[in-house]
Amino acid sequence: MQKLYEDDFLLLKGIRKDDSDTCIVSFTGVGHAMGGMDVQKEEFVGTALKNGNVLFVTDKTRSWSNKISRERLLEAFHQFGSFEKIVAIGSSMGGTNSLILGSLLGCKTVIAFTPQYSVHPDIFPDLKNQKWMKYRDSIDEWVCKSVDEYIPSECREYVFHGDSSLELMHARKFSQRDNRIHLILEGCGHGVSMFLKDRGVLSGVVDRCIAGAGRDELVSFLFSVDISVQN
Repeated sequence: MQKLYEDDFLLLKGIRKDDSDTCIVSFTGVGHAMGGMDVQKEEFVGTALKNGNVLFVTDKTRSWSNKISRERLLEAFHQFGSFEKIVAIGSSMGGTNSLILGSLLGCKTVIAFTPQYSVHPDIFPDLKNQKWMKYRDSIDEWVCKSVDEYIPSECREYVFHGDSSLELMHARKFSQRDNRIHLILEGCGHGVSMFLKDRGVLSGVVDRCIAGAGRDELVSFLFSVDISVQN
């Protein structure tokens, strides 16, 4: 894994596969507390590598893309390579960032697990999560208030949420769009990607999304492994 670019707000790492014209752009989440520190780690490494080249995008200050320079991100991505198929993927804040920034990089498919619809105080005065509130309070300039602001219609979106109260708070804000398949998984909280991985079907879900599966195909696949989806 090679570091491609870093500034105070953005970190880019990449893995090239010369025999592939596909690039998976993996956006990292807020991170996890380890030894008293919040650590952001590259996510979906195995799933992404199986499908081609990988670019890992880390929003270092947890700004939900608001402090990331679009120009520097795009310039570094073009230096990384030219690809026929580009897919964005992310979980939680990474899912939100994949929806906001994926189309900028030319992604025609975005796979977002448990994305926040918004963290802007006008939309959610109380995020019901102290860590998110802390990072939200450090955002001094808002470029994007919600995921529905910058998504062009030709970008196909797959959005997955759990059915906990925190999840539904965001899920119910997502507008219905012709280019968006939005599934709410029953019996699952914020960790949808881990929920699917533990059941051995995360890779299968991602593969079907990359292949352009419709809602019925995804629901049928999940039902075959005893995972129910809200109507």
